[in-house]
Amino acid sequence: MSESNILNSKPKITDYDFIIKIIQFLESKFGISFFITTMDFDTLYKWWEKKIPFKIIEESISNVINRWNLKKRKIYSFSNFSYEVRKNYKGFLELNVSVGKREEKKEEYDKIEKFFNNYPQELKKLKKEFENVHEKFKNKENIDIDNIKEKLLSLFKENNELNLKTQIFLRSLAPELRKPEIEKRYRINYLLNKFKIPDFDI
Repeated sequence: MSESNILNSKPKITDYDFIIKIIQFLESKFGISFFITTMDFDTLYKWWEKKIPFKIIEESISNVINRWNLKKRKIYSFSNFSYEVRKNYKGFLELNVSVGKREEKKEEYDKIEKFFNNYPQELKKLKKEFENVHEKFKNKENIDIDNIKEKLLSLFKENNELNLKTQIFLRSLAPELRKPEIEKRYRINYLLNKFKIPDFDI
């Protein structure tokens, strides 16, 4: 997909979630942020289109940063990770993918249990909603947590830390990427990450 198509189309929510999750991983794990161009956005979007698992991207980014740190080189674009992501994704496809999927599912189950065993006090007002989702999850019922996400946004609407982080994030984007939907997805994903809220859609 070309840059203009990406910017003028309306991708599904999951596209933005995927892209923002990678941006936030780079910032929270390594403290790295840079001006994100439409070319960077295009690189991340292509990874989403190929359905490259986040674990592969996470591992690839970590590998490149560790190598570049040794050489005292500075990361300046998501294109810096492209070769490593392609190489590791190719290796992933050549392995027994079903084994990897089983391990990934177990990790997500563990995250869900850990979340409820250490439930954040800041989310006390949403505890009943999360417990209902947990119950549905255990009973293998259909789950939709969009309603919880909206309440989460409302709960932290006036949160200074979130508002500051969001402003910094928006300033790091090329002007044509500063869309309300991207801002919203950033806010949601920041809160999901901060409170280690698991992905119930597994």
